[in-house]
Amino acid sequence: MPNSPLPSSVKAPTPPKTVGGHIDSSDPDQTHHLMSPPGTLLMDRYEINGDLGLGTFGRVLCCKDLKRGGGDVAIKVIRSIKRYEESAKIERGVLMDVNQRGGRGVELCVRMLETFNHAGHFCMVFEPLSVSLYDLIKGNDYAPLPLRLCWRIARDLVEGVGFLHEMSLIHTDLKLENVMFRGGETFFMEDYKRRKVKLPRGGGVKIIDFGGATYDNQHKGKTVNTRQYRAPEVILQLGWSMPSDMWSLGCILAEISSGDLLFSTHDNREHLAMIERCCGKFPEDMVRGSKVVDGMFVEDGWHAGDLGKSSERHVQKVKCIDEEFGWSGRGWCGLMKGCLTVNPGRRIRAREALRDFFD
Repeated sequence: MPNSPLPSSVKAPTPPKTVGGHIDSSDPDQTHHLMSPPGTLLMDRYEINGDLGLGTFGRVLCCKDLKRGGGDVAIKVIRSIKRYEESAKIERGVLMDVNQRGGRGVELCVRMLETFNHAGHFCMVFEPLSVSLYDLIKGNDYAPLPLRLCWRIARDLVEGVGFLHEMSLIHTDLKLENVMFRGGETFFMEDYKRRKVKLPRGGGVKIIDFGGATYDNQHKGKTVNTRQYRAPEVILQLGWSMPSDMWSLGCILAEISSGDLLFSTHDNREHLAMIERCCGKFPEDMVRGSKVVDGMFVEDGWHAGDLGKSSERHVQKVKCIDEEFGWSGRGWCGLMKGCLTVNPGRRIRAREALRDFFD
């Protein structure tokens, strides 16, 4: 197993906030974490190097696998809270289903190696990967990626999402943070649009974080997707399925080729207005079928009067896809427009995107 290509991304474990030397139990997001220093052995096999990340669910540790020549692995250590552990075990089942199919199930989706329990914490061992799309964009001061790299990333994502959809599995949380470059990736500096940017030599990516993944025949909650990547049918509470992943994918493609969020908002009304300005008017059946519009629309489109002046100015800055991305050529615009079709019934499917834009 290869060593981590970016050791600078590994940090000493960051302890939760403390009050008087004790964990701040008044902050629910700071309790029930595994507190183990570098050098600690897990299962007499995995030696902790440091932190890769800290989240609500727990922490991700970079560890050496002493039984496999000291190669790196990433271990997701779940907080010792029942609902998080139950969710992680569901994710384990999904990943076992994905990985055991081989092929694209391990080439385009993160590979889970094993799970175990340690000191009351459920732990998931993953292959080592490189940096996320978000980390790369942020590290380049939010500069857009060269279009040739965008196409490389897009192919892996479309193919990976298509594989999941063939399983009737919906990821539900596609975003820059949940797309990572493959382990062993190396980077170089290049002049692009009058600035130096750090770029991967290979550019192959994998989809990670299946904690919210849902099979199409399972019960579905009303709200999925991180806000800025949320599909319009989800906002309007019309029900959702695999097309919602394709919408999120379209938002990712726009972001990596521009450096900016396509829909930078935290409000439903503003979000819907931005979508209409960027992607076109909402079909009448979507408006009529939603119980949450509450006067948001008038006969000829969005009811702008419902927005405050600040929000209206924010919406007015949004451009249509052709205007914003016309420089990229018909192919890239066409792929984004297919993913960002407002009507989920007409939105491009992954297999169609592969056929029309990559084959």
